[in-house]
Amino acid sequence: MVIALCGRSGSGKSAVSEALKNKGAYVIDADKIGKNIMSGEVLEKVRKRFRDCFSEDTLVRAELAAKVFSDGAALKALNDITHPEIRKKIENEIRVKSEKFDIIIIDAAVLIEAKMTDLADFTVAVTAPDDIRRERITVRDGLTQSQAEARLSAQMADDYYIKNTDYSVVNDGKTPLSVLADNILERSAEF
Repeated sequence: MVIALCGRSGSGKSAVSEALKNKGAYVIDADKIGKNIMSGEVLEKVRKRFRDCFSEDTLVRAELAAKVFSDGAALKALNDITHPEIRKKIENEIRVKSEKFDIIIIDAAVLIEAKMTDLADFTVAVTAPDDIRRERITVRDGLTQSQAEARLSAQMADDYYIKNTDYSVVNDGKTPLSVLADNILERSAEF
């Protein structure tokens, strides 16, 4: 079974994914794939579209992030370049790992927006209150409050993820991650 987790930045998808991994699932991290594909043809397409985010021949990821999280058209352009390649990598990893693992988790923030829900048998929205998410991403990513606000405001609301998935969990730190993982596994088995 393939279970996909999605949701807004700072919702704690990676922590929930890790809890599922501790229960024997294999985790595919779409963000990590996104970083790893930045070479060859993909990098050249990014360079053509976002020349000002390069220092000599090196992509300055912080500048690219600042640009796309403050400009919807820039975000769409980046996604149009990267999402097809990310999808191919995820499909391949599912194919390879399904021989060894009964449960595969796709941790993909923009699963719905990237039109990748069809890769999963069961989809889960991971949500958290805004103040908790803001704190998580300022600490995790070293952002200022205004940068965090820009990133969060560029994303869809929690309701969007809840309406477009099969199940949702709230990762606000009150419920142990192992319990959230158990709930997801139980619901996915029923589904």
